[in-house]
Amino acid sequence: PLTAQATVAEWIEHPVGGPLLLEIMMQSAQASGMTEALADPNLLRMAGSMPLVRVAATPGSPLTPPVLDELIATANKR
Repeated sequence: PLTAQATVAEWIEHPVGGPLLLEIMMQSAQASGMTEALADPNLLRMAGSMPLVRVAATPGSPLTPPVLDELIATANKR
């Protein structure tokens, strides 16, 4: 099962968790005008090695504790 300690790459590769995480990240990127950042392979490679909980702790992250909890529960329910 996916956890908050799983890396961003592990989440993205997951058939359920990946689309859910990418949807949240894309909505946040669109709201802040940062959609180009999601297409940057260097940024994705760097972020891919980070545990999701660390990304969530970044100021301004859309992955607030309740969102992260719901994401984990939903990804593991299916």
